[in-house]
Amino acid sequence: LIMTSKGGDYLLVITLGSALTYFFLFFSETVAQTTAILAARYLGAGDNPSVKKVIRSGMLITLFFYAAMGLLFVGWPHKIISLFFPSMLAVGTFVHLKATVILALVWSACMS
Repeated sequence: LIMTSKGGDYLLVITLGSALTYFFLFFSETVAQTTAILAARYLGAGDNPSVKKVIRSGMLITLFFYAAMGLLFVGWPHKIISLFFPSMLAVGTFVHLKATVILALVWSACMS
């Protein structure tokens, strides 16, 4: 309701930011669940060195994903945002959208 009263640009920014946050969290949750399943399997088999490898691999995959996404969104935000909005956005809307996407990425990485 608050974003609706501020205008369409704010609503656009919060919608895209929320959608990307859920995408980032979905990816990290998938990696976490897969890591937990494999670690439990190796623990049950008594293979402790493999447990450490699986955990390290899961953390590295997640770190690589967030580093790659961060590089894309910080380095080339115009190209990424133009995938969603082919027409030109107002400068203020673009600045808000860029900040929201980067904050969504950072927040999701912290939650992983």
